[in-house]
Amino acid sequence: MERWRLLDLYVADAYTQMALDEAILRAVSEGEAPNTIRLYRWKPSAVSIGYFQSIEEEVDLEACRRLGVDVVRRITGGGAVYHDYDGEITYSLIAPEDDPRIPRDIPESYRVICGCLVRAFEHLGLKAEFRPINDILIGGRKISGNAQTRRRGVVLQHGT
Repeated sequence: MERWRLLDLYVADAYTQMALDEAILRAVSEGEAPNTIRLYRWKPSAVSIGYFQSIEEEVDLEACRRLGVDVVRRITGGGAVYHDYDGEITYSLIAPEDDPRIPRDIPESYRVICGCLVRAFEHLGLKAEFRPINDILIGGRKISGNAQTRRRGVVLQHGT
């Protein structure tokens, strides 16, 4: 059985958090790091935008500057996300694409990975459900959005 590592809750700015996800992806792809699950928080609060989005169209940069909110681009797709220091924990899962537990089909891989989060919420006594393609709901309200990229033979999925 291969090793997994858990990098426990780490607090840093948005630029450091996104750089760490990308650095771990590269290290896993080069065989220098095991499959990794990482938990983190954003300080200061931040807005992350998807790889294909326009910062100018998605974010009020002046308001972010005025409020001290970082703005960073993710290497994953998806929409703009506000990451509140006081109200959110983010995770990332990084593993080789050929890991037999991670389906090659992207919608199915979201179902499998998000399913682990749903079960974790259920262990906490919360009735969670997966809503395709990449959301988790509690009480009909979205509490987790997830995004994924596949590069260098590695899957990176992160979510709130």
